[in-house]
Amino acid sequence: MEYQANTRSNINENSTSQAIKEIALGLTLDGGGIKGYTSLLILQRLMLFVSIEEVSEPRNEAPTPEELRSITPALPHEYFDYIVGTSTGGLIAIMLGRLHLTVEECIHEYDTFAHKIFARPRRGHVRSLLWLPRSKFDCRELKKFIQDVIKHHKYPNTANSDNSEVDRGAPWKMFSDPPLVGRPLCCSGTCDCFSKGTSESEATSHSCKTAVIATKKEYPSSRAWFIRSYIHENTLNLDIPPGTTSTKYEIWEVARATSAAPGYFKPLIIEGEEKEVQFMDGGLEYNNPSLLAFYEMEYMAKNTHATRNIELRGCLVSIGCGISAFDVFPEDKQWPATRYIKLLRAFRKIATDTEKAHKDVKAATDLHQFPYYRFNVDKGLEKVMLDDWGYKRREFVEDGEQKSERLRTFEYFRRVTLNYLEQPNVKEKMRDCAKLLVRYHRQRREVGYM
Repeated sequence: MEYQANTRSNINENSTSQAIKEIALGLTLDGGGIKGYTSLLILQRLMLFVSIEEVSEPRNEAPTPEELRSITPALPHEYFDYIVGTSTGGLIAIMLGRLHLTVEECIHEYDTFAHKIFARPRRGHVRSLLWLPRSKFDCRELKKFIQDVIKHHKYPNTANSDNSEVDRGAPWKMFSDPPLVGRPLCCSGTCDCFSKGTSESEATSHSCKTAVIATKKEYPSSRAWFIRSYIHENTLNLDIPPGTTSTKYEIWEVARATSAAPGYFKPLIIEGEEKEVQFMDGGLEYNNPSLLAFYEMEYMAKNTHATRNIELRGCLVSIGCGISAFDVFPEDKQWPATRYIKLLRAFRKIATDTEKAHKDVKAATDLHQFPYYRFNVDKGLEKVMLDDWGYKRREFVEDGEQKSERLRTFEYFRRVTLNYLEQPNVKEKMRDCAKLLVRYHRQRREVGYM
């Protein structure tokens, strides 16, 4: 991993002048292949807690059963300023942050994605006994899936068209966010620009910034690459996460870039002005993108205000895909071609130890006294591979009892995730997180910023 921020120097650079207070609420989603479904189930529960808190907080009492039935699920893009993901977490980040889908819509689309991709591997590929020098899954199907999601949710009148393309000039075609007219670049809705004469009309639009982590191949090495939907002008020349604003990338290209896991999808090659650019799965460098996301939030606040004297408030929510007991890309002793040894090493380089990254983020946020919440299924997914798909016998714990049943993949994920979500400490942490998100959301409503 090439990117290393100097944490201590960041927190000691404040001058004697009063710091500018800036709120930043971030959501990050780990890579994990098909296990990304569990992160959606966790997020669904968190947003339910947020919706309940929105109803109960003003009167300091729990909602009635009738109110619970009528609660509209909270939308992640309305509560988070940043949604950042890696690999399949990147796909989810795109759907939630850039396309503004509800969690329920995203779960439905992820189920469709799994049936179209994971359930239909090629007969011969680099990871099969019938070895052929090609990826396990067809990247064209991934491209079509993203284009279909865009058409279905943003251009429903063309959803049944045989032509899967959307006009390049359409606002939902490109990954970069449409410009917000009249709103100052620095404004996150609760920063000090409100006390400096910013009119309410200039701060009524909430733009959820979306970013994904890809691995940019720079021969003979590679590096993590932050692909942003927004502009991050490095006015203070800070050590911001390396990357680009994707003004020229379509949404499907960004989705392909972050999810091109070696052996599963072939790398994405984009013809640039000077040379071609090759992207691979972001999990090769940062399978847990939380650390990059935290520094991005901090440096974005400093650069947009053109000062290092920033007091960052808010929180960072990190959602994993389950703790893994081994490398999700194990070496195959029956690998038939030695010229693919480098590819094998790439498999093993995937950063599966997301909990180590979690500890690094915990240390960084503690130094900044910045609230940080990590949710990750702790039992039941240890031996699940990235492409685990099928109906087979699985062992799990339910209601405190060890059970063994033949289950389909997503039904198994639902059971182990529910078991995790019912843990008292997880419930308490989710309530605390939901209260914080609602508190900041209310502050923004008070100043007319949503």
